Amino acid sequence: MTPRVCLSRALTSPTERSAAMFNVTANYRIISSKIRDVGFLKTSYYVLVQLCRGPYSFLWTVPFLKSYSQCREDTIIDTLLNAPERGMYIDIGACDPERLSNTKRFYDRGWSGINIEPNYDGFLKFRRHRPRDTNLNIGIAENPGESEFYRIDPASRSTFSYQEVLDCRRKGFHVRSKHTIEIRRLTDVVDEFVTEKAVEFLSVDTEGWNLAVLKSNDWASFRPKIVCVEVTGTDHAEIVDFLSNKDYTEFTTTYLFGNPLNCIFVKNSYLTNDVAKR
Repeated sequence: MTPRVCLSRALTSPTERSAAMFNVTANYRIISSKIRDVGFLKTSYYVLVQLCRGPYSFLWTVPFLKSYSQCREDTIIDTLLNAPERGMYIDIGACDPERLSNTKRFYDRGWSGINIEPNYDGFLKFRRHRPRDTNLNIGIAENPGESEFYRIDPASRSTFSYQEVLDCRRKGFHVRSKHTIEIRRLTDVVDEFVTEKAVEFLSVDTEGWNLAVLKSNDWASFRPKIVCVEVTGTDHAEIVDFLSNKDYTEFTTTYLFGNPLNCIFVKNSYLTNDVAKR
């Protein structure tokens, strides 16, 4: 049975908490959507928990644990990899170089990698704050070409998936704009930008577009040790089945507001030959 990891953190990182506290409209939409989904009492409980954990995150999680992920996925990945000093990652749907980032912990240690972010504002942040990385303002999917990208407030909800857009509108989130973005396959990006270093882990968080990203890879040639995938949509079971068929094991799942958030998969050969022997 897959272990359940409940490592919820504050709704925002310390670097943006001050601004978020005054963003009344955004917070109202988030809380309103949670009330519609799980009810007033359950939402009130989780909001109280998050507010109490805010100081804990600010005083302990970030400065001492060096964790920036939404539910400490980065620390789980680091433990599975045995905390190497150097390495390479690919982050698809990277969103922000600091806030809710699965890769900042590793970049600060000396790692480098590829960040793929279709939101141009987010892409510019990566260019400023991640000079060692390769930063690409594109989308990833099975069929190369172009696709409409919807910018949503908050930016972490932005997506290529029109079904996700409808869901965001139902929950009261504001769709700011849409833009035509270049689409490439993951296998083509790997062929062009991954030359000497082996990629240790792949992070995928694309708001309803995750399965399309996974299907765009050539799993016979590119097989990172760890794959972390957002599973908040209806494609959770499909993602598990897809990666299981590629010889990956669902190692653990993190939860937020009582719902599955991210699944962390480990390549079977690495799980058997390395992780199990520690």
